Amino acid sequence: MLTALFVALLALLLWFGIAPSGEESGDYSESFWKVLTVALSPEAAEELGWLYRLVMLLVAVIGILIVSTLIGVLTARIEAKFESLRRGRSLVIEKNHIVVLGWSSKIYTVLEELSCANENQRNACVVILADKDKVDMEEAIADNINTKSFISFVCRTGNPTRISDVKIVNPTQAKSVIVLQDINSGSDSTCLKVCLALMRVFGGDITCPVAVEMQDVRSVDALLRIDSDIQAVRSGNIIARVLVQASRQPGLSDVYDEVMSFHGGEIYFFPPSKVVGYTVGNAMLALENCSLIGLFEEGRNIILNPSAEQVIRNTDKLIVIAEDDIEVVLRDTELEPLTTQIQRNSETPKPESVLIVGWHQDANIFVNELQKLLPKNSSVLLMFDTSKTDGPDEAALELGTLAFTLMQGETTQRSFLESADLETFDHIVVLGYSDSLGVNDADGESLLTLIQLRDLIQSKDLDVNIACELLNTHNRELVATEQNEDYVASEDLVAKNLVQIAENEHVEKVFKTLLTADDSEFHMRSICNYLEPNNATEYAQVVANGLPLNEMVIGYRKDGVCVLNPCKSDKVALNENDSIIVLAEE
Repeated sequence: MLTALFVALLALLLWFGIAPSGEESGDYSESFWKVLTVALSPEAAEELGWLYRLVMLLVAVIGILIVSTLIGVLTARIEAKFESLRRGRSLVIEKNHIVVLGWSSKIYTVLEELSCANENQRNACVVILADKDKVDMEEAIADNINTKSFISFVCRTGNPTRISDVKIVNPTQAKSVIVLQDINSGSDSTCLKVCLALMRVFGGDITCPVAVEMQDVRSVDALLRIDSDIQAVRSGNIIARVLVQASRQPGLSDVYDEVMSFHGGEIYFFPPSKVVGYTVGNAMLALENCSLIGLFEEGRNIILNPSAEQVIRNTDKLIVIAEDDIEVVLRDTELEPLTTQIQRNSETPKPESVLIVGWHQDANIFVNELQKLLPKNSSVLLMFDTSKTDGPDEAALELGTLAFTLMQGETTQRSFLESADLETFDHIVVLGYSDSLGVNDADGESLLTLIQLRDLIQSKDLDVNIACELLNTHNRELVATEQNEDYVASEDLVAKNLVQIAENEHVEKVFKTLLTADDSEFHMRSICNYLEPNNATEYAQVVANGLPLNEMVIGYRKDGVCVLNPCKSDKVALNENDSIIVLAEE
């Protein structure tokens, strides 16, 4: 506006007589055009008449100032826009994407699992909102994700507890949302605030699956009051339940690790169209490339390890272990279940002895599940450091069926561990002091204890497996062994569980059942119940041999390696040291 006014006034002066010598002033439009061209381009001034030259010089000087100012304003605006884009503050226009709110060490496992789960989806996208610099997040993702990514990652900078920032990632158009625990927070308050912000953005009714990482059971109860459709994953709960299963059966950790991951075989819900009218037993044998483990009845009830005689209806869904996006193939053979003369060993289980080193509040879950799984007259020695934990409630321990003995001392000291008489134990479990220590400090204590125990076991030439709880994934990599006898639980399990629920909200009920001793869970069985040693047998025959035992065979463990969901037509040859993996009640 100022430039136009300046040009108009000087054009009037030029029009009223200050024209080049020998020229008429012409009409006003011609004068306006001459002044404008000189203002924008000083070299356009004509060399005729000193008064004219002075006026044009004034026009050129003021024009330079105005044009320079205009360029400066435009440059500043453009730089501000680029800075806004660099900082990740622009609105996401993606649809059917996956939103991750928050940032923690679990983020890399979450992104790898999402990449694997969506590798067959075109234009799949994950949008991350965290209170970190956008460029820093992008560089961290590039540095820490080793596998080839099949999806695109979009990072935005913002506080996930602020409604205005949550709107940036367009969650109302998202396929699912994952909420990670704040890396700088020791409580669930941040996750609760994030869920409240989501509720406001969705207008009070969240319309897509939301998986939230939580720690305290009271926070989970509060979360359900916000929206009953939000799925909470308690990190300590998951790790404790998997740990109690794996501590008693070496190698079982690999099974849970695979079914909770999108690498290899995982849990899916398939329509029953090809096997409607079949019995469960017939369907198990007929499904060539997937392993049936249960039924989802009419979209309500999850039934794992149903009776082999139960008939599959068209209102049911098959719960199977399968590869991603496979096409179900039926075997072109007789569907009658095969029979076997091999009978399961009916000897009464012998009492077992367990050593637990360390303690935290979620260890109560571990002990409760252990009470249900261990044979009668089993015993538990609990060693813990009173400077790092208050220890268990002794009165609560006495209510169970196990005989508990408590020892207090510094659990990282070799002499204290030696006093436990390690020769007397069948299983050893190391728990972290996560109540009083941070993740790295708690893992540091567990690592010291684990190193001492391994050395003691090796020096005494003992045959006992150690199950160790480590929270940080990188710490697990430091101590993982090739023999797979020492199971090291980590936050990887939590990350994988979050992604599973985000991709299929019903799978949470399956995991809840699998990780509870009251129902069916995975077990390692001796091969003598299913096939002759070193005799190549069709895998379908092995599956059929589990039916009279009310067990659903899902794979086998050969030479320390677990193989889940082999094809029914595959030939299997196992020896006495190998195992059959089944879904069954204890």
